[in-house]
Amino acid sequence: MSARRERKRIGGPLRHAWRRVRAFGGHFALLGVLAMVAALLITAAPRIANRLTDEGLQADIAAQPSALRDLTYDEVAFSGETRVAGGGDKLESRLRAMPPAVRRLVDERWYAAQVGPRRLTATGPDLHPETLRVEFGLRAVTGASDTATLVAGRWPKTPDEGGQGRRVEAAIAERVAAVLRLQPGSRFRLKPVDRTGLQVEVVIVGVFAPTDPAAGIWQSLPPMLDAAAPTSGEGPFEALALTDPAGMRAVEALVWPVAHSWHYRVDPHRLSAGEVEPVISGLLRMQRERPTGTRFTASLHLELQRFADKIGSVRALLAVVAAGVLATLGGLIALAAALAAERRRSEITLLRARGGALTTMAGRGLAESMLVVPVAAAVGWVAGGAVPGRPGDTAWLLLLAAGAAVVAVPVTTLAIARRAEPGTARRDLVVARPSLRRLTAESSVLVIAALGAFLLRRRGLSAQNSVDPYLVSVPVLLAAGAAVLALRVYPWPLRQVGRLAERRRGVVPFLGIARAGRSGDTPAAPVTVLVVAIATAIFSAVVAGGIADGRDRAADRAVPGDVLVTGEAFPPQTTEALARVPGVRAVGRIAAERGQPVRPTAEAGGADLAEVSVLVVDGPAVARVAAESGVRPAVPAALTGAAATAGAAPALVSPAVAADLPGHGFTTVQGQRYEFRVAGVTSSFPTIAPDVKRFVVLPWQALAAPAGRPLDPTGFLLAGADIDAAVVREVGDRGQRERARGGTIATVAPVEPTTVLSRSDYRQQLEAGGVNSLLSFGFGAGVLGGTLLALLAIAFAVLAGAAARVRLLARLRILGLSRRQWRGLLAYELGPPMGVALCTGALVGAALPALLAPVLQLSNFADGAPVGVHVDVRVVGAVLALAALGLITAVVVEATANRRLRLAEALQPGEGS
Repeated sequence: MSARRERKRIGGPLRHAWRRVRAFGGHFALLGVLAMVAALLITAAPRIANRLTDEGLQADIAAQPSALRDLTYDEVAFSGETRVAGGGDKLESRLRAMPPAVRRLVDERWYAAQVGPRRLTATGPDLHPETLRVEFGLRAVTGASDTATLVAGRWPKTPDEGGQGRRVEAAIAERVAAVLRLQPGSRFRLKPVDRTGLQVEVVIVGVFAPTDPAAGIWQSLPPMLDAAAPTSGEGPFEALALTDPAGMRAVEALVWPVAHSWHYRVDPHRLSAGEVEPVISGLLRMQRERPTGTRFTASLHLELQRFADKIGSVRALLAVVAAGVLATLGGLIALAAALAAERRRSEITLLRARGGALTTMAGRGLAESMLVVPVAAAVGWVAGGAVPGRPGDTAWLLLLAAGAAVVAVPVTTLAIARRAEPGTARRDLVVARPSLRRLTAESSVLVIAALGAFLLRRRGLSAQNSVDPYLVSVPVLLAAGAAVLALRVYPWPLRQVGRLAERRRGVVPFLGIARAGRSGDTPAAPVTVLVVAIATAIFSAVVAGGIADGRDRAADRAVPGDVLVTGEAFPPQTTEALARVPGVRAVGRIAAERGQPVRPTAEAGGADLAEVSVLVVDGPAVARVAAESGVRPAVPAALTGAAATAGAAPALVSPAVAADLPGHGFTTVQGQRYEFRVAGVTSSFPTIAPDVKRFVVLPWQALAAPAGRPLDPTGFLLAGADIDAAVVREVGDRGQRERARGGTIATVAPVEPTTVLSRSDYRQQLEAGGVNSLLSFGFGAGVLGGTLLALLAIAFAVLAGAAARVRLLARLRILGLSRRQWRGLLAYELGPPMGVALCTGALVGAALPALLAPVLQLSNFADGAPVGVHVDVRVVGAVLALAALGLITAVVVEATANRRLRLAEALQPGEGS
């Protein structure tokens, strides 16, 4: 019996709490749904963000040339040193010595020993007369026979004669054999061009084709799979032949310098954003601890560092959005708890009148909350954990949010219990004055927000590239502070409008505006939550629009036309050939050279300047291309209006050059000296990369080229529609071949193939890969989440005063107020605070990007182009649409509340009648 009584004593409070939860099921269901959504967002959003970040990082690394991804050790052996035999052993030992974070990224690995082809000449009767001059090299690579198939012959098996043999067997790639017209059995002698008496006989014993031509083992300079064609009619071919370790040892015995290299290829799909910092540290450690006499080459850490810098900015940006969404959710949870407690005011008042203690009230609320919130949070946590992606370090935030949701119910219950009275006094006959406690709280919010904004501008991001706490809290505080100011300011002008409404017939405008003008009747908490939600949505939309506008500017700067054509050099007649391509309306020539010297003229005096990048543009033609293409940056008049002159040509220079140059100078373009004078200073110019700080831009038409030596363009800007890139590339390649062969068309490919890049393709590249998918997710979540939560905040604002309005409606219905007039009264009452909240949130959301731009480094997402505040017309339309949707939501919620509160019973005794 005692055990049964004990269970009954313990189970009684839980049964009573469960009954109360069931009795007020709608309020507790809303609280549970909000807690579940908060837990879902806290758990799932980091997983999605981590997955998108990892995918962007892997795409960026995979897009890099293999030479930039490889980790390479290089050594050069002289004086007959024998190192080929132990090269394979070092391949594994150096892999084991790598830091674990780096070692797990390595996929392919190979050891290679190579001699030549530079300074090694091949001669012999088996070489075809057209390819007689060949610089041949030998290369031994581990695992080569496993990644290729024989087309003819066999694999090399050089007799091991202890390094005393002069005969080496080799195999060549199929395309090399076709170009040089070699086959199994072909022989030639290989010897240095500057030494006599030392030579080796090479016998071609096989022809192979690679299984995967893109495999790293075949990528070398010159490539093993192709014969490098001469750049002019006089240059030699360059080719590599594959030999075995015994053949390379025979070469070592000739005291030829042999280059040894150990290659380790990184698999981008094994890399995650969470391992960027350990990998960078490991690569820097490998650079410091490289073996003596060995060069370690790894550019991967530079790309990883650039990505880490972008990720720091993205995380700061998404932290602002996440803080706004979570703060709005927290506010809605508090409003749901307050609404549930307000609905039970009579119950709490009765319990207090019967002697119920405050701790008892809080305990009842805690028991009810514990039955709902933890279960809902657990459901959200499980659902969020099912989202694919790496989990984030948000367990503490989940516990904090769940704990806050649990505490919200007892806190609001306790607040109402402290104010509980036997009857409800009428508060609609006076303008309620805010309490000292409320004024102190509002002033504190304003002071903390202003101080946080000041410190945020001073501190920026932390040195550890992590998110600054102020960056998370200050935007929310600023939005809350703006809401407080708006609530304090807007009632006064509204009361002036109400005085005008007094003089007009009809009770609806007067009564609605009068009720809206009472600051005490305006629900401050829902309006504040609404301002934060709107500010979050507008902030996301404005930043997204600003980044898109910055990328448009970056595309106009990189390709100031419809198509940019670049190559090593083109003959002058290529301009006319490109003009005949279908769809081309205008062509502009450019010539670019890097690392050119700049010196002041003798009259100007001064010391020589550091090297600069020189760009020569055909001013009128490029201006016509820009106008035809609709590119925003116009070509300056100093370039378009310049005429041919024998003196100094006008030039645009960068600020760094202008600071060093005393007005006049000269530079060299394609071996010719050109004098110029500074006609203008600009920090950027189209087609010049944003990281180039020293440059000089010259007008083509003003340069007097020597007779018979005109400038050869290195690129062209095209304007037109539906331009076929393949046709343009073919014209460019033909022009480069003509120039390389002195005007004779050859069938070999140019050293540098023509590159064709359209402005639209460049614009798409700015949005592809990297952190862009993460940005899109963050902005989309901010806009959608802020909008939905704003509508929910409007619904809470309506429900907060629903009980008072239903009593007012009951009185006015007795006096003859129609349903249509009641809807109008509701619009007059809720329209002003809702409109003020929407406008305040929109202004704060539009101002936040300007405030946070220095710390967010938004130009990183626009290829260095400046990103300003860009308010699209669609954003304004969305705010107006949200206002209309909010009014509809208010009317629907009010009608639902009227039915729930039973209008006919609103004037019962003791209800303020």
